[in-house]
Amino acid sequence: MQNKYGGTMIRMTYSGTIPTSPHYDITTQERNYAELTVADNADEAVILKDLVDAGVLVRNFATSKLSLDDIFVQVYGDENELVGV
Repeated sequence: MQNKYGGTMIRMTYSGTIPTSPHYDITTQERNYAELTVADNADEAVILKDLVDAGVLVRNFATSKLSLDDIFVQVYGDENELVGV
């Protein structure tokens, strides 16, 4: 399932404002922490360069494959939406 639906997730700590980009979607954003879902065929090095060029101070930048939980939410939606909470 991860090979079919899996993409790449970036988890980062930063200061500044993350700009919008066709290379990623911001899936979680809290104070100085964000998770970005990388678009198909986007290069993580280009994303990092674009963030730095936009004035974002990147303190930590780690990539990983989407977890099975992340994929489940993408395919079926949030658990709270399913039960009407």
